[in-house]
Amino acid sequence: MISIPIIFCITIALSLFSYYYFEKPANKWVKRIFTKKNNHKSTPWNYQQKHHELR
Repeated sequence: MISIPIIFCITIALSLFSYYYFEKPANKWVKRIFTKKNNHKSTPWNYQQKHHELR
């Protein structure tokens, strides 16, 4: 039977593999999509400046 430390090492290795090859690229992909969508929106600072100019 496989010992507990070997199972632990395999689990850690698989989790690192899934992080670097699946989660990290997906995180970059999602951030890039949201950055493109939110680029044209006003920031709170721009809103305050525009609101101040209207007074």
